[in-house]
Amino acid sequence: MPRSKTAARRDDTVSIFQRYLRGLTYEQCGKTKLPWRDRRSSIVGASCWLLAVPSFMLQYQYPTTAGTLTGRVFQFAWIVTAAASFSSDYYWSGIDSFAHTVDTFLAAFMLIAMGILFLTNLRPEYALLGGIPVLCFYHSKKAQMNLNWNGYVVYHSVWHLSCAIVTSAYWFLLDERNHAT
Repeated sequence: MPRSKTAARRDDTVSIFQRYLRGLTYEQCGKTKLPWRDRRSSIVGASCWLLAVPSFMLQYQYPTTAGTLTGRVFQFAWIVTAAASFSSDYYWSGIDSFAHTVDTFLAAFMLIAMGILFLTNLRPEYALLGGIPVLCFYHSKKAQMNLNWNGYVVYHSVWHLSCAIVTSAYWFLLDERNHAT
């Protein structure tokens, strides 16, 4: 009996996240996950630096929030994340390097940390904004598994862009809440 499309999609999703988690294991540390070893994308490389935008937005647009301990920590963390992402996704693209492990850990940490900040500081429905980058990440990984270079470039770049936009929106909403109290 043929499998349903829903079952196939579910298996696909499980496979993608299993592969991501496997990348965090000791045996996979420093190994590239890109099937096209000798290619790098300037678009992906440039998009990595978009991850620094929330840091600058916080500093120059929302100084009330930037002055808090949380604000200062996240300003630093987003700049480090942008540098790690560039190092992994562009400079060492397709080449084994410990930069891939650092990027993977930072991406997971920042996603979880921002989710916690969304849930603890704003109304829960705002946490749904975090689904946008997660979907882009999912499609980027799916493109990798399907050896789809163009899909990878588009979705991985949009993953970086959506993280910057959603985080900047978070700072805006948090600053609005801080001014209201």
